[in-house]
Amino acid sequence: MASAGESAESSTVPSRRFLIGISGASCSGKSSLSEELSRKLRNCLVIHQDDYYLEFDKVPKSIEDPKQPLWDVPEAIDCDRFTQAIRDAMSCEAHSLCMACQRLDSQSPHSHIIIEGTMILSLREVRMMMDKVLFITLDYEACKIRRNARDYGECTDPPGYLEQHVWPGYLRELEIARSCSQNVNFLIGSEEKQKLLENCLIFVTKQIGKDH
Repeated sequence: MASAGESAESSTVPSRRFLIGISGASCSGKSSLSEELSRKLRNCLVIHQDDYYLEFDKVPKSIEDPKQPLWDVPEAIDCDRFTQAIRDAMSCEAHSLCMACQRLDSQSPHSHIIIEGTMILSLREVRMMMDKVLFITLDYEACKIRRNARDYGECTDPPGYLEQHVWPGYLRELEIARSCSQNVNFLIGSEEKQKLLENCLIFVTKQIGKDH
């Protein structure tokens, strides 16, 4: 993984942004944690993996049911577009020139970038860009309860989808996280949101301190 650059405390364009990856189990709280953490860090941009899926007809389909898209495999992500979005966010030189950071309520260029998603470690190009990874674990039963309670609209899980695709994908991502343990901190998804956020801030600020 990469080494960090300049601090977010500067109001000028940083020479290099600090990239934080937040991965983990489905429904473990990654998205909400990313948004909460971004509000705690100055001029922080969040890039969500789920915004970079391939077009529906290009998403891999289940062998058992050719009509069932497999959203939870790395091949479903448009890796080129996802990677380019991260590179653009890393290299923008002025707030007005970066389409991504125009979404920020700030007059200054972003200094931190959070990359969030269940498969960001499985995408090697994305993984190699990150300075720090926070991985949220969750046990199977908790994941199942939370996922069943979530409204996915037309993309509601068919019977067996969690067991056959979502959970095996999480275990693959967890294995990669463990192999990168020097740059990864593990969080427990069943903990209260405030506790998760506090732990995130400790890990991130500690890493930023090491790199400056």
